[in-house]
Order: sequence, then structure tokens, then C-alpha cells
Amino acid sequence: GEWIGHAPICRKDGEWSSWSDYSTCSQSCGTGQQQRTRSCDNPPPEPGAKPCDSCARECRDCNTHPCPASDCLFSGTLLLGPLNMTVSSDRERVFVSCGADYVLADPTLAEVKCSLLNTTDATKLCVKSCQTLTSPANGSVQLSDDGFKAFYECDLGFVLFGSKRLVCDNGIWIGDNAECHPPEIGRA
Repeated sequence: GEWIGHAPICRKDGEWSSWSDYSTCSQSCGTGQQQRTRSCDNPPPEPGAKPCDSCARECRDCNTHPCPASDCLFSGTLLLGPLNMTVSSDRERVFVSCGADYVLADPTLAEVKCSLLNTTDATKLCVKSCQTLTSPANGSVQLSDDGFKAFYECDLGFVLFGSKRLVCDNGIWIGDNAECHPPEIGRA
């Protein structure tokens, strides 16, 4: 340390104040976070002395109990991009629909219990729909029940060239366009 004449200079190191109360929990259920703080000012370090050791902030989990199955995390109608969600008056179910050019990724989610929706990534409920496919000449196209797969079939006596199955991926049909030709064209 430093000396003044023949005596050392004593500097007082910093000391922590008491911890504050924990903040309000960020969620009422399903695990939230809260924090508390303290300051290095009891007393503050003198010039040239040591600051306080360790951390000025502590965090902990709170309200770790699961959310009740009958309680939606929102009420009324919520719009997220193409997604429309309306909570039932009993706050137990949500009616889900998608805006123009979008469809539900899973049609069974048109009406769901709030408990399921609270654990589902809502941004993945609506996906861009694919344009309507036209049937090939001398054939037909069949859509799956969910609207995300298409199957080409040729009329009797014709042969399919290209993909028999297409998959709708974010608004685009993936697979070759199919054509139906008489068998002799395939032998050339």
C-alpha cells in the first residue's frame, strides 16, 4: 500500500447493501422468472480500494406449477399474422382459423382445448396453401384430406410420366409435373 510519512494509507473496500425483494414473477403459472438486486454502496469502495466481490443480481424460477387446463393464456381474439384465434366464452377452447392464402397445418386444430394451445407454437399453426393443381390431360389429380399431398393418376390405357406424388411445402408444390401419355410414347 501507500505510505504517508511512516504510516500506511488505509482505504475502505466496498461492501454490498442488503438484497432487494424479489420482483413480481413473469408468469402466473408454467414457470416464470423473478430477480433481486443489491448495490455495492454500503459503503462504496474508496478510490483505490477493492470493489465488492460476486454478483449484484440473482434470478430464480417461480410459479413452477402447471397452468390449469381450463385457462387460456389470453382472452377474446388474437391475431398473429395469418393466424386468428378466438377463445370460447368458457375459456376452455380456442377456435383457430387462418387468413387468405393460408390453411391450418393440421385441420384437427380448428378447435382445441386451451391446455393444448398453451403448449403449441402458435406461429406454426397456419401454413401457406398451395395453388390448385390442374389435372393432366388423360388423367386426374387427387388431394389428400389434409390438402398437403397430391396424387396423379392416368386414365385407363395411359402411362404416367413424372412424379405420382406431390407435397405442398410452404405454398409450393414439390415434385415433377406429371403427364399421361399412351404407352407407345414411353417406348420411343
